[in-house]
Amino acid sequence: MFSIHEDTLTVHCDLTAATQQQGWKKNRAGVLQLPEENDENFDVFARFIYSGKVRFVSDSDKDENGQTSPDSDASCDRLMRCWLLGYRLQSVTFRDAVIDVLFENLDRASEAFLDTALFETAFQQTEGFNGLRKLAVDLAIDRWQQKDFVKAPCADIADFWKEVSLRLIRYRQDKRHEAAFQKRMSASKQQNCTYHDHLLTERPCYRKLF
Repeated sequence: MFSIHEDTLTVHCDLTAATQQQGWKKNRAGVLQLPEENDENFDVFARFIYSGKVRFVSDSDKDENGQTSPDSDASCDRLMRCWLLGYRLQSVTFRDAVIDVLFENLDRASEAFLDTALFETAFQQTEGFNGLRKLAVDLAIDRWQQKDFVKAPCADIADFWKEVSLRLIRYRQDKRHEAAFQKRMSASKQQNCTYHDHLLTERPCYRKLF
């Protein structure tokens, strides 16, 4: 069980919308039960709303320099699960903080993760335009060849092709479109809000809250 101040919780998520959408209910003691959520991922969320930090990697997952180990698919998958928790909790701040950490770990992820797991999660478990889908599409445009698009795990999802088309049109309008993704990668690592969902709302960037 997690004890969280309700006023702190409401700063970071639309609890009313989340409970209605997910069918969650409070018991007589005022405890909100989330039976399908992973306790470890919720612990990451609970710590984040008080600290502004996304932390879960253990010492055994780090190399001698304190960085996440090269085999970080498990870490990236865990981050995606945390992002999905933020999606269900209607927590824009948590999603944005998580996707920043996920982005920083992508260069250590395997091709299998980048070409399959990320896309399946973004386009099969979420709806509408969001930062995770935007990141997945940018990776596809930057990395894939024609054959990769044909056999993509989300090739039968209309939203995927719609977003790919829109992004390609935007790149074509930019004379420097070939370097556009790399430019955004560099900007994102400099605390840019490229893949943040708060841009779709009136909420401030999570960094301004801590």
